[in-house]
Amino acid sequence: MELLDNFGGNEVLRTDCEYTSPNIAQMPRVIIASADDVQSNRVSKQLLNTIVETIASFSHQEIESMMDMTQFSTHFKQERTRRGLTQLETGKLICDVANRQFSQTTISRFEEMKMPFLNMSKLQSKLQAFTDLTDEQVHNISISVPSHPRRRRAKLSKEQIDQLEEFYKDRRHRDSKEMKDIGLMLQLDTYVGAHPLKTR
Repeated sequence: MELLDNFGGNEVLRTDCEYTSPNIAQMPRVIIASADDVQSNRVSKQLLNTIVETIASFSHQEIESMMDMTQFSTHFKQERTRRGLTQLETGKLICDVANRQFSQTTISRFEEMKMPFLNMSKLQSKLQAFTDLTDEQVHNISISVPSHPRRRRAKLSKEQIDQLEEFYKDRRHRDSKEMKDIGLMLQLDTYVGAHPLKTR
């Protein structure tokens, strides 16, 4: 039933295999055979009947192609996870071997099969380049991912908070020199001195 719920009423189902998510090919045949007996909190009877009709319109070859795609998607995700790579790192690594960079969103949508079969087919050959790499090759490829470390939340004493509020009570905006002076006076980073009320 989890697969059924994945459709959630938002999937656009087309009778053309190319424009349908490969997810649909995984629909258990028992559901297709007895759609009237299926209960789902997120999928209406109307949508379920549409799913059944859509699957029925596909040829055996189309169903097999979609099943192959779901298997590749699962294999791709397993390889990425096994190698300890994030989706963003994987996208940048693929850029080195296939000369095309993939965003984290694209990798995520492919792994979750949240895109039409046609789009997934176009991406598969590029993503295949990643799964074909040996672990040693992956290790030797330098992945440069820009880091944007989050600032640690400032821990201020009540006295420091009171002093900051006093500094900014009459004039909320200070120039960079004043903020630096305030930070030095209270032994705080300039960033904290610039945003006294956001540090709580």
